[in-house]
Amino acid sequence: MSIAEQNTPVRPLAGSLYGEFLSRVRSVVAERLEGLLGPVETWIDQAALSPGKMLRTRLAGRLLEATGSADRETLAHCCAACELVHTASLCHDDVIDGGRVRRAAPALWCDVGVTSAVLLGDALLCESVDVVATAADGRHTRRFLAAVREVLIAEAEQELLGRAAGTDERACLRLARGKTGPLFGFVAGLCGGGAVRLSGILREVGYAIGTSYQLIDDLLDIAGDEAKCGKTLGTDRQRHTLTLAQGRPDAGPLILGMVRTIWASALGRLAPWPAVQQQARLFLENDLRPLLHEQGIEPDPKGL
Repeated sequence: MSIAEQNTPVRPLAGSLYGEFLSRVRSVVAERLEGLLGPVETWIDQAALSPGKMLRTRLAGRLLEATGSADRETLAHCCAACELVHTASLCHDDVIDGGRVRRAAPALWCDVGVTSAVLLGDALLCESVDVVATAADGRHTRRFLAAVREVLIAEAEQELLGRAAGTDERACLRLARGKTGPLFGFVAGLCGGGAVRLSGILREVGYAIGTSYQLIDDLLDIAGDEAKCGKTLGTDRQRHTLTLAQGRPDAGPLILGMVRTIWASALGRLAPWPAVQQQARLFLENDLRPLLHEQGIEPDPKGL
């Protein structure tokens, strides 16, 4: 039984496990990109495909500080795989949306063309599967693929529903959960190690945090500042994409209220594990909240 499962205080770790973990994930991604881009490195800037905010990894790093239950190297590889999938999705999304700016720089397709950007995104997806398959004898591969599949199906459903008139709140929330929750849930659940109950709750907490982030991203698309966000905005409206933010004069208060409720509920579920709850709180306050503040969003009262 793990420390977290026993609900006992966690002894502070020497040094910063969080910082070391983030560095290890970056290293795994860099190694994979170097191997993947070798034949085309003359034409591709590896930095354009490197991780950005690394929110999924940051969540896992925070939780790992408290649980210590997961195998650190396995978790690092699973997080690296999620970062590769996320970057792949950005390669594809910018082509689909016609977004010309990403991470305050020209979108990949603007530099290498549409065809190359799509193919590179596909290559990143393949690489992500290999990363998971080579970690821990591949025992997390099926769950990882299920998470990726859920993301893709939600994206496809959103495209199809966008053709219908009206906005169904439940459908929008379900799509937000399906688009961004699965990978957050995948890495968060792994942090529970062999503690079955904790792993299940962490997975749901990850889903909740991912859902809230997608709702905020949808809000930024209609009310954000491109200079602050570092990416092209307004594409949901132009493409008639079904989101909770579209066509709602009360979108700001509505979504921010939902986000506060989601965060409070997620933290409440971790009450039996105070140390883990505190790390989840640190993620919200020290990782996610400052990032959103930079983009002009203040989703929760100080000291949530």
